[in-house]
Amino acid sequence: MYIFFSLMALAALMVMIGYRYRFCSLVMACMWTIIYLMQKMDYNNHYYLMVLLCWMMAFVPAHHRFSVDAHSGFAEQKNVCRQWVPILFIGLLAIMYVFAGISKFDPDWLSGRFLEIMFSRYRNHTFLSGIYSNSGFALLISYAGLLFDLLIVPALLWKKTRNAAFLLSCCFHLFNSYTFHVGIFPYLGIALNLFFYMPIQTSLKEPQSITTGHTPYQRLIRIALPLFLTIQLLLPLRHFIFPGNVFWTDEGYRMSWKMMGRTKSGWVKFKVTDAEGRLKEYIDPAKELSTTHCMWLAGSPDMIWQYAQRTKKKYQDTNNMRVKVFAVGEVSLNRRKPQPLIDSTINLAEQTWQPFRHSAWILPFHR
Repeated sequence: MYIFFSLMALAALMVMIGYRYRFCSLVMACMWTIIYLMQKMDYNNHYYLMVLLCWMMAFVPAHHRFSVDAHSGFAEQKNVCRQWVPILFIGLLAIMYVFAGISKFDPDWLSGRFLEIMFSRYRNHTFLSGIYSNSGFALLISYAGLLFDLLIVPALLWKKTRNAAFLLSCCFHLFNSYTFHVGIFPYLGIALNLFFYMPIQTSLKEPQSITTGHTPYQRLIRIALPLFLTIQLLLPLRHFIFPGNVFWTDEGYRMSWKMMGRTKSGWVKFKVTDAEGRLKEYIDPAKELSTTHCMWLAGSPDMIWQYAQRTKKKYQDTNNMRVKVFAVGEVSLNRRKPQPLIDSTINLAEQTWQPFRHSAWILPFHR
């Protein structure tokens, strides 16, 4: 993995300076996708955003100016940006922010409960402990964050409010970076605001509109751009096909821009019996997984199912034995009283995972 990340960093450097841009950006997009799909213990919407941005960069013509390719003659030097490029990036940002805002119409967010939990980690802060421990401050930031997500893109699009919106965006993202330590995303969010300032220059030789022109390239853009944005609009809506609280069941949670809406804690163990129901053993995942892994496992139904399948396979491979596997545990959502997440009477070894249907062995959430 060190070699893998070193190669990905090298590809990113080549993309940054514009050296063999097309090839290197495609390599970086593939490698980011592999990392994203390789693990889901530390799932983060920002990692998903990076995957999308990497693939978008693999297709946009970003190497025709101020790049090694343009300077060396490997790519034609151009001073033109087609309209579909800012439309693509602004469209994705609009989808991300709006769905992040919609997800905040949740009782725990609107009451300030979730941010109170988050801020409670900083009550011993050297300078700001008094502010972070104030419930009124948590409520203020809750509604400020909701309004920011819903209004920042329209404010950036409107020329009269653009500069003020940009300054507000910088303050918002820097506050998140300082308080929540959310990695690269705040600075990425600030940098992407530049698309709203992007002057789209015209050229008689290169039509700007994505609605005109009949070359294969233009026809492809006219089909691919709406299709991509439509998919990004539909993915965050898929949790509505599942019953229950998505923050509890996780069904449709990923790739839905539900940022900072929940925190889970709990425990889970696995009871293994033979075909006749005689107890074989209780398996404690803490004996082979880290504390962080166990925390994510306890609150993630799909990971619990996968662990049960792994246990079933281990018994089949080592003892040639068919077993039943049951998950026993409790989970707390946003520091409420712990309750069972998985029906402990269901043999998970016999269950099949159906990504577009509700899993009946996930118990409903009771407030």
